[in-house]
Amino acid sequence: MWQDSLKPALRRWMVGTLIALAYAAMTGSCTPQPAANRVLVQTEPATDRMAALQQQADREATQWEAAYSRMSDQERMSGIVYEPISDRLPETERVKP
Repeated sequence: MWQDSLKPALRRWMVGTLIALAYAAMTGSCTPQPAANRVLVQTEPATDRMAALQQQADREATQWEAAYSRMSDQERMSGIVYEPISDRLPETERVKP
C-alpha cells in the first residue's frame, strides 16, 4: 500500500513526529492543573483574617491579664514554680514522701 511507496527516512520522520505529539499530549494531560475553586474559597482577604485573629488574641490576652491581676503573688507563683500534683502525674513520675 502507501507504506511501500514512502521512503524509509520519511517514514521514520512521520513516526517520530507522531510519537512526539503523543508524548506532548500525554504530559500535558497528566500535569496537575491549578484548582479553580481556590478563588471561591477565599471570600475574605488575608488582611481581614489577620485582623480578626489579632483581635481574638488581644481579647484572650486581656482575659488572662484580668485573671492574673485578681491573683495574689503566691497564686501567681504557684503556676510558675514546679509543684508536683500527685494525682495528675503518671505513676513513674510521682514523688514519694
